Amino acid sequence: MDNKLIDIGLGILQSPTKGRYKTMQINGKKHYRFLNNLYLPCKTDLLSKEQVIITNRFREKNFKIDSQFEYNVKIKEIFKFILSKFNNPSVLEIGAGRFPLINKKDDYTIVDIDKEIKTYLLENNQHCILEEELNTLKSKHYDICIACFVCHFCISPKAIESYKNILKDDGIIIFNVITHDSNIKTNILSEFTSKYGFVGKSLNMDKFYKKSDTIFFLTKDKQNPNFTHLVSETNKFIEKSL
Repeated sequence: MDNKLIDIGLGILQSPTKGRYKTMQINGKKHYRFLNNLYLPCKTDLLSKEQVIITNRFREKNFKIDSQFEYNVKIKEIFKFILSKFNNPSVLEIGAGRFPLINKKDDYTIVDIDKEIKTYLLENNQHCILEEELNTLKSKHYDICIACFVCHFCISPKAIESYKNILKDDGIIIFNVITHDSNIKTNILSEFTSKYGFVGKSLNMDKFYKKSDTIFFLTKDKQNPNFTHLVSETNKFIEKSL
């Protein structure tokens, strides 16, 4: 192993400077660059829950000094715009960490995999549950399920089924997947569309920001008149903000 690389836990390696290579052979094992300064022992969608927690804690601690910071802020502004198009919606935000998209206390639930995050948010009067507690939520209650910079990691089939069950019949799921690996995008999309009958539209961020990122909009209601309009309005918002 390069002496400059630090193991921050479970085989996740930190470089003190931006990694020069997208992949590296380290101790005979292929590692993948992530967030410029990390090398992961596998692709993001194959990380264990514990490895994702380590990665996310590093990301939050180094958020503002990461070269992706400005892009991250832009995408979050897009997601905030999307939420603003709904009139007092019931929202489930997936994987917000310590920074929920909006400061909405009423009918706004955050789901995370990290017990430290749950404790922090509850202490700050935000309703937060762990992923394994999804079955405690009301069926067909939420207007929107939204996930920002989450779905390049593995989302368990059981969690996806829960999101399907707690979403209203005309509800919408919105998430982005930032990755150069098209299979990761295809796999999570097929979980919703092929398995549970969602229909979807997408906006490719490459044409706006030159990033391998896609925002997906999914609904169970094929006749939802607001669905196509929401995608169109989001596209206009992005174009105006360039």
